Amino acid sequence: MKQLIAAAIICNIVIYIIGCSPDTTLKTSENNEKATLIRISVLPDQDETAMRARYTPLFEHIKKETGYEYKFIIPKSYNDALNLFIKKEIDLALFGGVTFVRANEKAGAVPLVLRDIDEKFSSIIVVNPENPAKSLSDLKGSRFMFGSKLSTSGHLMPRYFMNLNDIKPEKFFETVGFSGAHDKTILSVINGHSDAGVANSKIIEEMLSDGRIHKNKIRVLWESPTYTDYVWAVQENMDITSREKLINAFLSLTLYKPETRTILESVKANYYLPASIENFQQLRQIVLKTNI
Repeated sequence: MKQLIAAAIICNIVIYIIGCSPDTTLKTSENNEKATLIRISVLPDQDETAMRARYTPLFEHIKKETGYEYKFIIPKSYNDALNLFIKKEIDLALFGGVTFVRANEKAGAVPLVLRDIDEKFSSIIVVNPENPAKSLSDLKGSRFMFGSKLSTSGHLMPRYFMNLNDIKPEKFFETVGFSGAHDKTILSVINGHSDAGVANSKIIEEMLSDGRIHKNKIRVLWESPTYTDYVWAVQENMDITSREKLINAFLSLTLYKPETRTILESVKANYYLPASIENFQQLRQIVLKTNI
């Protein structure tokens, strides 16, 4: 009975998500007049090789489930990702919380799905193991590195929590920099270009597990409270049939099937859930307060 109730709730959410905008059919692929082409982008929060390895299996699954051809577009920056979406050069985008809020405000971006872990995300401040700091207050006068200015986990939320602790970064630290990506922030600390830096906790875990960094090279100084972050979103004028196919493709991923289990492991998820604008109302208020 509980499973039936849960299924009914999900179906109602899906219907709500896909039924709010006028119909516009996706573009037809230049290579195949019968194939629909969907242009997909993700935030450039790591180097291109890592991102292609992570997301290509997922896109191939979407292609198999929907019958749509796809073009994988990696923007030059978070701001570029936002602008490409606003100019309608992207159909399906993986946004962080901040970029989604902006895309929703400026282009009516519609949230489709998010991973189970995206409702409980966190940011981590790391230092060199030899750094004597034991708390945030010990970093006063240090060289600090954020990620992208539009990054939720690499800038907005850490800044928000610092403000709650009466830390104004530009006054508290000797210098404040923006690396543009989480992996660049970590490498900046490891290479001694920054005394401390803040990054997405999941990407740090991934870099440790795949050997890009060694656990002896960094030390976790602080971890933030949890918050909602990443979400897959589409253009507001995408037709209902296409939205429904995309949602179903994501929801069909399960750990119980070997062929889809590897896809979920690649994107660090256990499953996907339908997303709604309500998931980001608290974050929207924080964006307004911090004036990002």
